[in-house]
Amino acid sequence: MRHRLFFGAVLFLMGVVAFADVSVEAGVDRQTLHVGDPVSYTLTITYDPSDSVADIPTGLNLSSLTVRDFSLKRGVPTGDGRLSDVALYVVTVFRLGRFVIPPIPVEYVTADGQVGELVTAPIELTVESLGVAADDSLRGIKPPVTAKEQIQPWVWALVAALLVAGVVAGIILWRRSGDEEVAPAEYIELDWHAELSAIASMDLLSQGEVRFHYDKVSSIFRLFLGRSFRCDVMEMTTSEVNLALSSVNVDGGLLEAILVILSECDLVKFAKHEPISGDAATLIDRVRVVIDTAQPKPTIKDEAADVVDEPEVVGA
Repeated sequence: MRHRLFFGAVLFLMGVVAFADVSVEAGVDRQTLHVGDPVSYTLTITYDPSDSVADIPTGLNLSSLTVRDFSLKRGVPTGDGRLSDVALYVVTVFRLGRFVIPPIPVEYVTADGQVGELVTAPIELTVESLGVAADDSLRGIKPPVTAKEQIQPWVWALVAALLVAGVVAGIILWRRSGDEEVAPAEYIELDWHAELSAIASMDLLSQGEVRFHYDKVSSIFRLFLGRSFRCDVMEMTTSEVNLALSSVNVDGGLLEAILVILSECDLVKFAKHEPISGDAATLIDRVRVVIDTAQPKPTIKDEAADVVDEPEVVGA
């Protein structure tokens, strides 16, 4: 990892890894920030035109960090006859402390067929509280003003009458509510694969409704996660889902697959990211795999336990 000073007085902390004619460079525009401040994380892969670079990940498993925006530029000329792929992630964090942007692997294939992988160096961020500077001037608090006027007796009488009326009305409503039975909330069992098939039959991708497609799949997926792991994930961020599912000991491989899908959906829905066509086409299939993994099929013994023997009918 090394520091570079760019024109414009912007200081980037950079991690540069090079092999053959391919190099990977990662950096942030600042390492120290306040709660909620955006941080620009730039990933640059430089290569010869005869080489090829695998797909750059659109989502990052950043734990406590949240990806707010993502953009990607491919095949940018560098001026020396080479090309660069530049990915920009805008991330933010809402907790104090030190956080690490993890290494990102990048696969490539050279002109002679050599396959390799480069990994960026981790980058540490420090989130500080806003605080108050030493030279800030604070005005003293003025003492409260004492009102000299006295409240008239009729005002107290009116307040007492309103309080009595409120108590009487509350008692009447409480007695009436005790005579009524509250119907329990209806629990509707869902066939998750059928729900996904219904979305697939809408054929949203061919109509250009990519964000609508991701929104509907994400809603069904989050509803499945909430019911399967007994936690309300519908309004959680991806980072909060990570903490919630980790607390119920979800398997590491399954958790990683869940977070990758949620991060991808968030980027498309909120950051207006255009996903790779292959990712969009396989989204439903990847969700199906997670559902089948999280809900294994019952064994023959379990199915037999649900069968109720009917009494034998003796002929007359």
